[in-house]
Amino acid sequence: MAGADRPSSEHPNDSASQSVSAGWRHAETQESLVSVGRFLARACPALTILCHPIVERIGDVARLPALNEGCDISVSRLEPVFTSVGGRTAESLADPRISRRPVRLRRTRTGDIEIDRAETSTHVAVNGRPISEHHIVPADAVQHGVVLQLGQYFTLWLKMLGPISPAEPPFGMVGANAAIEKVRGDVVRVADLDVPVLIRGESGTGKELLAKAIHNASHRKARPFVALNMAAITPSTAASELFGHVRGAFTGAARDHDGLFMRANGGTLFLDEVGETPAELQAM
Repeated sequence: MAGADRPSSEHPNDSASQSVSAGWRHAETQESLVSVGRFLARACPALTILCHPIVERIGDVARLPALNEGCDISVSRLEPVFTSVGGRTAESLADPRISRRPVRLRRTRTGDIEIDRAETSTHVAVNGRPISEHHIVPADAVQHGVVLQLGQYFTLWLKMLGPISPAEPPFGMVGANAAIEKVRGDVVRVADLDVPVLIRGESGTGKELLAKAIHNASHRKARPFVALNMAAITPSTAASELFGHVRGAFTGAARDHDGLFMRANGGTLFLDEVGETPAELQAM
């Protein structure tokens, strides 16, 4: 299994290679768009906690399918109920610093969402701008996500979300949207395949977290998970570090040493930053 910020080899002068690569990327993009389109067709409005005095509540989600059915939704200290990622707990905002008198959300005939705060004393801001009694949020804005601030201590994200399959646990990945649910589905699909997996993404996007998720979802989870940063390994020690050595193989080899491939046997070896692997190591 490998992680890379970019492909490890490129051929800028090879037009045929570029054409194949571009076609593959286009097909991948089209497949993703179809997948997201199907997801949105089953989506319903939802509120996600972005800010709460209890830090552990951040990321909790309240799905609001009744809003699609023409029913008003009340948002207050007592409702709606927010569920934690993975469904372990379910609780309202439950804090005396927000009013029991609700802010109401309702669908308009055009599909927009009206925010009505006529009944409550709670300060309400939409995308940082305070509102008076009524405010209309366009339907396309809800697709992208709208930030609702309630008082000084609570911030919610109003966005269309699709159903999360209970068969696909969070794998330590926090979030509930089309992109992250597709990633969780991909983890389930590849976890039990005994094949190499290439994970691509910029530095800091969680390639090792995803590698661990695939390992923990597989039949290999009881075996070791070994991670190696390929940019940090030196050519002089690479052979010993990767493949091991026996006592006396070279000066200073006082004992047998298992390499990383042997340590990960039966489990998962994650080679991070493969695009930065020194040229001398690539042949190995």
